[in-house]
Amino acid sequence: MGPWIAAIPDDILNAKDCTYDNVQFKYTVGHPEILQNDMIDLLIKRELTRTTGTMNNELVAEIDDSLESMFGSDGLWRKVGVFDCLTRTVGRVSSRVFVGPELCSNMEYVMSASNFARAVSVSGYILHMFPNFMLLVFEPRDEGVAR
Repeated sequence: MGPWIAAIPDDILNAKDCTYDNVQFKYTVGHPEILQNDMIDLLIKRELTRTTGTMNNELVAEIDDSLESMFGSDGLWRKVGVFDCLTRTVGRVSSRVFVGPELCSNMEYVMSASNFARAVSVSGYILHMFPNFMLLVFEPRDEGVAR
């Protein structure tokens, strides 16, 4: 993938719309502020893209810490669940980027965020099995949504 892909206008190639459709955000997350606010786009395009290269050492250290906490450093063989190990490691590393070093090592937080992401993903997968006209049943109502 070359730099040409970054030059394609958002109205032609839009990762946000594709992601929202894949996980059925309208029905799985449903909060109108998330669907309509451009803050996430701005954070990723401006701040995250600009600082990604500067965080390499911290991210590698987080990966090392995560793997060592699961596998140990004594060189002994262990039986592990690969999916769970990857979930914890990806959760820690992405938390390091988005919420900082304090929360990324808090496994209660990491697993809560990972479980939420998994639930949204699985729910989106299930909702894709329904024809579009049936999705109206799952459409969130505005009543009682705190703003």
